[in-house]
Amino acid sequence: MGALENNSLLCCKICYLVRYWIREFWIMFKTDTNLTNTMEEFQELVKANGEEIHCRLIDTSQINARDWSRKVTQRIKSNSSKKRKVSLLFDHLEPEELSDHLTYLEFKSFRRISFPDYQNYIINGCVKDNPTMERSITLCNGISQWVQLMVLNRPTPQLRAEVFIKFIHVAQKLHQLQNFNTLMAVIGGLCHSSISRLKETSSHVPHDIHKVSCVFFLVFVYFTISVIKLCKQFRKTLSQVSSNFLNVLFQMFR
Repeated sequence: MGALENNSLLCCKICYLVRYWIREFWIMFKTDTNLTNTMEEFQELVKANGEEIHCRLIDTSQINARDWSRKVTQRIKSNSSKKRKVSLLFDHLEPEELSDHLTYLEFKSFRRISFPDYQNYIINGCVKDNPTMERSITLCNGISQWVQLMVLNRPTPQLRAEVFIKFIHVAQKLHQLQNFNTLMAVIGGLCHSSISRLKETSSHVPHDIHKVSCVFFLVFVYFTISVIKLCKQFRKTLSQVSSNFLNVLFQMFR
């Protein structure tokens, strides 16, 4: 209150800070009634102290009309995926670079999921009316399908084996980056029956790569079959992680 009355510059800084809060975590203002009411009271306080321009910075009434809000909540149309063309320049990127790109995409999607989004999924058991979670799942499934396509798109068993080996190296790097979500998406793509049945392709894969892939495949099967044991073991693994990581969203594998 004193800051608003005695220091217009400080008031401006506070309003810009709140504006950043609204832009980055706008979903909280849609789901928390108490927070919305408090913000309205703060607006009235700013307006009462003659800061009409600053008052507009903290307006939460038009959240749905803002571009940065619509972009996040916009649903992907069912037939639009056929028209979009996305290239990660697979042939020109090393596994380390590719895993970095995938982790960046995953992080952008993951950071937009709010606590209310998780609550909504737990309560309803689906992603209906939960577009942020839906987009994250779409990204994960898209990566798995892209992995399959990159392998199957090669004309000969030897070339398919080279792509397979490259993705195993990508998976190893994702594990080092502690990006567990994209790791499971990549391994899920390599585990698909359309690839696992390619016996001639498998014969061109070195033995050491086979050993690594078998470990990853067993982990993937463990994830998809034994959820209860998985949670216990996965929490144990996470307890040993000392830096930032991207968690696995279990509902993606149902």
